[in-house]
Amino acid sequence: MINVEKKNPYKFTLGFDKTKPTHVRAAEILNSVRDKADLIASAVVAHIDGGSTEKGAVLNQEALQIMMLELVKQEVEKAMQNYSSKQENVQVEEEIEKQKVSEFVLAPEVAKSVRDAMSAFRNR
Repeated sequence: MINVEKKNPYKFTLGFDKTKPTHVRAAEILNSVRDKADLIASAVVAHIDGGSTEKGAVLNQEALQIMMLELVKQEVEKAMQNYSSKQENVQVEEEIEKQKVSEFVLAPEVAKSVRDAMSAFRNR
């Protein structure tokens, strides 16, 4: 490998692979941010240095908004899954109640016998 010095070591060209979900998601995030270099720098330093950034570095508002939107999205997805599970549970409980009610329906011959017995009791 030939080690050629770059004209400007602070400029990069990145290409993302549209067949990889992480690349697609990264491209979506980067396309929604104005200051891409700041987001990428913060993310790389935090990833490599285990969360530490240079002293005094603060996430810009756009990067913070993106992080917050992602967290909200995840929480909404969890809530929707929980809601879906609860709806399924309600439907199962309703079906169980219907089955319980149908268990108490008397067969026609038993119902007739009960009516006849009640009629005989009343006529006494």
